[in-house]
Amino acid sequence: MSLSAIGWFIKGGTSLRGCACGSWIKHWITYSGQFWPPKCSVAGCANAPSVGGHVVHHGGMGEGIVPLCASCNGAGGTVLLKSGISIASANKADTCERVGRAEVRAV
Repeated sequence: MSLSAIGWFIKGGTSLRGCACGSWIKHWITYSGQFWPPKCSVAGCANAPSVGGHVVHHGGMGEGIVPLCASCNGAGGTVLLKSGISIASANKADTCERVGRAEVRAV
């Protein structure tokens, strides 16, 4: 499903949240079906991503995971995501705590 790159908010306070995948990086790789990218998912950022960051869309599309660098993840706030970034659902009941494959959404 194609989603807007506009209107995403980096959700803070999620560093202690775990998932059955072992890390949010592994979670994103598993449920996006893609390789870990060389650059952060935030438009205009050329840093290497170091975390699977939690993002929420202002339009109420639910919470997702995207590759983020430590700087962008720590800054939080509203961001523009790069075109073509896959957003893996952060809903563990629909992903790693479920037997089936999660919905993968591309921006």
